[in-house]
Amino acid sequence: MAENFGAQFTVARKAADLTIGEVASKIKIGEEYLQAIERGDCDFQLPGVYIRGFIRNYAKFLKLDVDAVMAECPIPEDHIADTVKYNNTAFAESANEEKVGDAENGAAGPKNKKLQGTLSNLGKKLLKFSKKRLAILGGIGVAILLILAVIFEACERKNPLDLKGITPVAPELIPSKSITLMASGPVRVVVRTRETLEKIYAGNLSAGTAKAISYYRPVQIFYDCGEHLLVQQDNGEKIYPQPGRGGIEIK
Repeated sequence: MAENFGAQFTVARKAADLTIGEVASKIKIGEEYLQAIERGDCDFQLPGVYIRGFIRNYAKFLKLDVDAVMAECPIPEDHIADTVKYNNTAFAESANEEKVGDAENGAAGPKNKKLQGTLSNLGKKLLKFSKKRLAILGGIGVAILLILAVIFEACERKNPLDLKGITPVAPELIPSKSITLMASGPVRVVVRTRETLEKIYAGNLSAGTAKAISYYRPVQIFYDCGEHLLVQQDNGEKIYPQPGRGGIEIK
C-alpha cells in the first residue's frame, strides 16, 4: 500500500514534466523528503504534524485529491504520539483526519481507535473541572495572549524583523545552553537576550531546515509564522509556538 501511495506522486510529477529538484525549489521542501514520499516512506525524523504538512503541500502542488491522499498516508504511530504529547491542536487535527479517512474506507483501524481512546480520556478529565475553574483558566489564557501581542507589537515597532544591525554576543561570555529551531515551512525568526536585547540570531528558515543556537542568559524568540516553527531545547523538550506572528521566552 505504501508503494502505491508513493507511486501516485511519481506519476503526477512525471506527467507534469518536473524533476524532484524543480519541485523542491518551488514548494521549499527538501529533495530527500520528496523522494521518501514517492517511495511511500513517511518515517521522517519529525513529528507527525510536519510530515502531514509536507505530504499535503506536495499533493496540492501536483493537483492530487488532497483528502484522499491524507486518508491513505502511512505515517508511523510513534510520530503521531509525539505530536499528541507536545501539540494538542495538531493532535486534534490528526485525530479528525484519521476518523474521516476510516469512515470513507468503511473500517476503523487500530491507529484511529488509539486516537479516539485518548480523546475520550481527555474529555473525561476536562469534565472534572468546574465551570468556575474553566472560566478562570480561559481568562488567564486570554490575558497572556493579549500581553504577548502587545509586547511583540512594541518590539516590532522598535526593532522590526530584519537581518541588519545584529549585535554579537560578547566573546568573554561562554554560552551554557542551546536551542534548535526547526522549520516545516518558510518562517523569519529573531532570537535575542531578554535583559540586554542583544540579537543572537536573525534570519529566514525554509522548510526542512534547522538552526542550532547557543545562549548564556534567558532569550526571547520572535517569529512571523508560528505554525511553521518548532523549538527544541537541549534537554529534549519541544515548544510549538502559536500560529501567525508572536513571541516566546526561554530561560
